[in-house]
Amino acid sequence: MTRKTKLAIAAATLGLSSWLGYSSERHVTEAAGSAPRTLRSVVRKMLEPESRSAAIERLNRLRHAAGRAAPTPREAAESWEIIRGFTVEDIQAYLAELPPNSERGANLALINMLFHRWGQLDPAAAAKEAMQPAYKENRNLLHTVMVAWADRDLDGAMRWAAADNSDEAKRAVSNVAGRLLVIQDPKTALARAAAECPAAVRGVLSALAREMSGTAESRREFVELAAGKVDPQEWLRGLRQFASICSERDPGGAIGVVAELEGMGLPADQVAAFRDDALHNSRLRSPEAALDQMLLPESNIPPDKQLSAYRNWAASEPDAALSWAQRNGKPDFVGETVKQRALDLLHTGWQPGINDEMPWIAGFLKHFDSWKQQQPDAAAAWLQTMPSDVRGRLNTTPTDVPR
Repeated sequence: MTRKTKLAIAAATLGLSSWLGYSSERHVTEAAGSAPRTLRSVVRKMLEPESRSAAIERLNRLRHAAGRAAPTPREAAESWEIIRGFTVEDIQAYLAELPPNSERGANLALINMLFHRWGQLDPAAAAKEAMQPAYKENRNLLHTVMVAWADRDLDGAMRWAAADNSDEAKRAVSNVAGRLLVIQDPKTALARAAAECPAAVRGVLSALAREMSGTAESRREFVELAAGKVDPQEWLRGLRQFASICSERDPGGAIGVVAELEGMGLPADQVAAFRDDALHNSRLRSPEAALDQMLLPESNIPPDKQLSAYRNWAASEPDAALSWAQRNGKPDFVGETVKQRALDLLHTGWQPGINDEMPWIAGFLKHFDSWKQQQPDAAAAWLQTMPSDVRGRLNTTPTDVPR
């Protein structure tokens, strides 16, 4: 069949679809959708090699089977088996099959697979396309390309990111290149990033922090590798991430790590930033362990920060916090929490005696009963400053207080 004949058939095919009226719209709305038909798309399909048409048809069957949902593991594996054999031309042809601005699960999954394959074959072109308006809102795409590129040619990926210098390129290269540089050689990773691709410095610090947070020796090595050798703001950011990872590994050991850092000669402001972040993350993961650490004499944590940590815990887990305060002889924490919670409740229009079973209110009542038992004079003096309806409610039979 001649090219002229094929073009005539393509035009007739498009005319028939238009005459039927609803055909293209139906394809867009059913299953995972299809790109609207145009003369260009019909011509392309008529002229493409039979092997490409067959592969695209197989992939389309899988895509439409998944429909609006993400592919099942089996469908994803079969799709990748097909895409793994694609050329750049196959990838571009299939991307043209997908509806524009697609947000359906099956289409998003295939787009990521296609860009990963494209990143293996022609990463610079794939990265450029991933940054175009049709795709740039999906930041995963450029990251996907960078993963494929860096796995095969890390130096090339870093050169591209350094030359492009856009925010998108910096974000994409940071973690990918940083992780691979650390895998190759942790001792030279920072120097290489700083010299070859400064955007990767943040990713290197992140990877080093995760790799070297486990022991006192490795933590010292982390500081020796990084402190004073990178931009101060990047170092502070890396140190704070290091604090988060250390407290994630051992919520109760944050104070000990702070003491280690103090012995390494770091500036006081850096140690303070590390301590604040480590304790903050420890409180989120294990408030009891964090407070136990904060009460140690060597912690040097001011009483107001200890109290703030207790109040935050009492707001989310009042019974557990109250039990801890009683065991550790901290009626002052209980009393100060009562005062703050009372003001918070009054500001929200609390009516004493209503919704007492709600955790926020029940926790406040239990705290007051405990405070009254441990420091009756202080509790009574404070109670006289409250409105009469609050005094009436708190003078009733005590709530069941955990022992």
